[in-house]
Amino acid sequence: QVIHVAVVCAGHSASRQVVTLIKSILFHRRNPLHFHFISDGIAEKILTYLFQTWAIPAGMQVHEIVITQRITLY
Repeated sequence: QVIHVAVVCAGHSASRQVVTLIKSILFHRRNPLHFHFISDGIAEKILTYLFQTWAIPAGMQVHEIVITQRITLY
């Protein structure tokens, strides 16, 4: 059974924390994974590079949603 993991990541600092999170999840996983990342442009570049350079295990999928505009809540 595939486990879906959703992560919101924006900026350099959050990207460093997400790298640690991903490593931990990959180390302890038993099932196939499908990551869903909601990120800004900076984090998107970092995460894309990370997944291109790591040896990603079989059964893992990555889906990115990039937010290009600032959302203001009133």
